[in-house]
Amino acid sequence: MPPIVGGMNIKRPQILSRPRDYAIAILAESSREERNRLLERCPEQWRDLVRGHVKALWCKTKAYQQYQIEKRLGEREKPTPAPRREDTSFRVSDFKKAPPEVAHAHLSELRQKLARSGAANA
Repeated sequence: MPPIVGGMNIKRPQILSRPRDYAIAILAESSREERNRLLERCPEQWRDLVRGHVKALWCKTKAYQQYQIEKRLGEREKPTPAPRREDTSFRVSDFKKAPPEVAHAHLSELRQKLARSGAANA
């Protein structure tokens, strides 16, 4: 019967029935001695395969950890601020609004011009 192992990240004991199960259990252990002990308990015909799985998973884990570190560092860095404008005297609020009568007068002039140009073209 295959050995039953419980690791740090495993909630309940797991039956090790495949090489990947051994690799996951080995990586879940915190101490090197426990990892070596699990590798020795592995069936002889699977040891090379389990070592390969452990190396591949270890590289993936380290790459992911490095990615997380770089991501956190990138979040801390802020983009450079935009250059300050030299001319700060311009303000939209400085312009005075014209009374509505002025706007109506301009609109009526435009309508008259359009009516004349339309009558001339017809």
